[in-house]
Amino acid sequence: MPDRHWLVALLACAAVLVVPLGSCIALSVLAPAPPPSAGQVRAAGAPTTPDPGLEEQNEAPPEEPAGPGYRAVAGTVSGSDGQPLVGARVWAEGLRGVSTTSGPGGRYRLGGVPVAAQTLRASAAGHVSGRAAAAPADGGSVTTVDFQLEAAPPVRGRVLTPDGDPAPDAMVRCVEAVDGEAVTTKADEEGTFELAPSAVGCDVVANLAGYGPSETAKADGGQELTLRLRALASISGIVEDGDRVGVAGVRVSVEVFNPVDSSASTVVAQNVRTDVEGRFLLPDLEAGRYVLTAERRGAPPTQSESIDVVAGEPQTGVRITLDEGGVAVGRVTDAEEGTPLGGAAVTLDAMSFTGGRPLTTRTDDDGNFQLSGVPQDRPFSLRVQAPGFNVRIAAGLEARGGEVRRDIALNPADGRPRREVPSVGFKVRSTREGLRVVQVTPEGPGAKAGLKSQDVIVSLDATSTQDMAQVEAVQRLRGEPGTRVQMVVRRAGQELTLFVEREMLIR
Repeated sequence: MPDRHWLVALLACAAVLVVPLGSCIALSVLAPAPPPSAGQVRAAGAPTTPDPGLEEQNEAPPEEPAGPGYRAVAGTVSGSDGQPLVGARVWAEGLRGVSTTSGPGGRYRLGGVPVAAQTLRASAAGHVSGRAAAAPADGGSVTTVDFQLEAAPPVRGRVLTPDGDPAPDAMVRCVEAVDGEAVTTKADEEGTFELAPSAVGCDVVANLAGYGPSETAKADGGQELTLRLRALASISGIVEDGDRVGVAGVRVSVEVFNPVDSSASTVVAQNVRTDVEGRFLLPDLEAGRYVLTAERRGAPPTQSESIDVVAGEPQTGVRITLDEGGVAVGRVTDAEEGTPLGGAAVTLDAMSFTGGRPLTTRTDDDGNFQLSGVPQDRPFSLRVQAPGFNVRIAAGLEARGGEVRRDIALNPADGRPRREVPSVGFKVRSTREGLRVVQVTPEGPGAKAGLKSQDVIVSLDATSTQDMAQVEAVQRLRGEPGTRVQMVVRRAGQELTLFVEREMLIR
């Protein structure tokens, strides 16, 4: 085999990273699909919408699948006119890395397909994607599945401003990726646009600087779309101290933004400084629900109440009263020797995601520290580190009386210093309804308590999580190992009460 063929094969394997070694060797050859034999199944692919988030393309191995639990699927991909489609993509739905492309005559061969019933997908440029069922078969056998994909016309439409005028240069895109690729275009001087036929079936949205995104519209190759941009809004108000006096120079940022619909941006990186009277204005905001953070040097970040913003309408009169802050004191020692650690850094940890500088102090020669400006109105954590020791996150601290004491012992590092973090074993995302669980660590504390991905946590220790900022959620979920957090979870319309015991995560 020529050297360049081996190089192509190796590059294909390196790109996918999930193909077994034996299959990597086989990638250098593309075998034609064998003719169907007795007992094989032939099915036509039914048109369907494109599937988002697909894996990278991968040439098909010619070998019979190894092991009794696997078989191969082979066949052809053609258009509605019967002409073969070369370069069409075929994959097993829900199976990572099990995909191939059609070759001469539209023929394909897909190995490593489980013997149980599977759904196959096929897509080609200018055509609507197809779906077909591969009936159960014996291990080592070959099932035949042919696809006939319908031709699709381009997706056409027009983008308008909130006043109904054409919106030239507006970007139009499918919200989700189509076959793993972004489908986008730009509107012309008349605001008209045309997306590739692969966009048929996807949700389309338009964006243009100075306006909020349009509502989404389902792409239909036979009907023109009208995408109307939304007017932007603003939030204005004042930041004041406990005596209701405006404070100048305070940094005001967007901490939480929950859009009206999923087509809008989910991150708004915007911040301003208050004027001499403590007033601020955040312009050019999309419609949705916001939580703001106010930060000044030497004081803890303070969050606003949730603010509902309507498209095109200014939201005025917002008042944020700064938390004057309390004091955290304690002593840092060597966990093995019990001796004090001078010069250790003690930092207020993860109180805002808006980029402000965290409060930090250092221990004296006796290991003592005093950190002024910690929150009084919610739990917080301290990150403690010293050369030659693991980093320790001391969590679950509260300074509601103005002061809190916590002595912290650091473990000597075994080679590279590691982080010791109290963990609940799951990740969440802030939403209007509460904290949506997006990932649960197998065998972690959350999984042990019965928590599942896509659950919505509506309260933590009796505190509502509606519009709760991500950083506040982190602090309330953290705590000393062995302690428990009580959660009310909404799942399939029902509410459950779960108790999660925190564990120490070392990483």
